Amino acid sequence: MRNDIEYFNERGSNVYLASLDASKAFDRVNHFQLYQVIMKRCVPLAFLNIIINWYSKLTVIVRWNTVLSGTLRVHSGVHQGGVLSPSLFNVYADMFNNNVLMSNSGCHLN
Repeated sequence: MRNDIEYFNERGSNVYLASLDASKAFDRVNHFQLYQVIMKRCVPLAFLNIIINWYSKLTVIVRWNTVLSGTLRVHSGVHQGGVLSPSLFNVYADMFNNNVLMSNSGCHLN
């Protein structure tokens, strides 16, 4: 990255850098948006239905000392440690990359 910045600076260009803090990123995946992104990828309907069925039924119960909360629905996040979770996250995160590319912003290398 340093080489790229120096390359553009040496040629008189301003360089702006944006970074993404991906900590807790798996927890922030919005299920509805994930379904939409998967649909746009034209995956088989059976696979999409499995993902929707799997994630639409997620609930949690919070325990505080000895007191349990009621059942709460989960609307974001992918399963921690799930074999499919990194792939689902990558498909979801690719939506942001595509938005940047379609905006025709930034520098293009090679």
